Amino acid sequence: MDEPFGPLVREWRDGSPGKERRLEVLLEQLSISEQEAMPLRYQLFHRTVAALIEAQRYKADVAMMLVHSFHQDHACFEDFRNFTHGLGALVDEPGDGSEPMERMGTMLRLAWVADKVRR
Repeated sequence: MDEPFGPLVREWRDGSPGKERRLEVLLEQLSISEQEAMPLRYQLFHRTVAALIEAQRYKADVAMMLVHSFHQDHACFEDFRNFTHGLGALVDEPGDGSEPMERMGTMLRLAWVADKVRR
């Protein structure tokens, strides 16, 4: 079964002040412009900032946002690749991880791993 990353940022936005403020904070924390974010999946922004916040909470020097896929066709990988490229992370193939980059005062890595589905 596919588990998509939800709507694109441009679809997620509805003009409500709460959503607009949340998006503004996420974009600021990840150092990406609003225009660059519009064609990317909102959930990936939220997950990535959550990883950074947790790293800071535990006083870790490095945070990782990892997608662990069980889909043999790597469903949604293109969305993930587009997101990583938007951040300058350049994850081009399933199984790859990004070079570390600084965000929110913490080193951040992004990665996609995949397992075969057992039946």
